[in-house]
Amino acid sequence: MTVSVNKNFACDGICGWDSPLAGHRAMAVLEDGRLGVWNVRTGGLESALPGPSGRAFGYPGVGPAEGIALAAKETCILAWNAKLLCVWDLAAGARVRSLLVADTRDAAVIPDGKGVVYVNGLDITL
Repeated sequence: MTVSVNKNFACDGICGWDSPLAGHRAMAVLEDGRLGVWNVRTGGLESALPGPSGRAFGYPGVGPAEGIALAAKETCILAWNAKLLCVWDLAAGARVRSLLVADTRDAAVIPDGKGVVYVNGLDITL
C-alpha cells in the first residue's frame, strides 16, 4: 500500500501513535528508505530519520516496507517486508540496524527492549 502524504513524499505502511511522550505523531518508511515522522495535528513532516547504510526499503530487489510498528516503550521503530527488517533505535539517536530476512510476516521488540523477534516462513498445508 503506497500512500501519498503530500506532494513531496510517498510512503509505504503508516503507523500512528498518541502518547504523553510522543504526542500526536504518524510515521512511515519513505520511498528512499528513510523514516518520516509527521505531526498529525499540523500535517507537517517533522523529521526524516536516516535509513540503513546498506540495503534499504525502496532499493532494487528489496521493495517497499510492508509493516511498521512502534515498540519497546516508544524507543524503537520496526519496519519490515519479506526481505528486510530494520530497527530504528530512538534511544541511541535514531541509529538504524538492518537484517536481510526471508518471508517475514510480522516482527516485535521483546519486552525488555533488548532484542527483536520476527516470524517468517511460508504457509504449511496439511
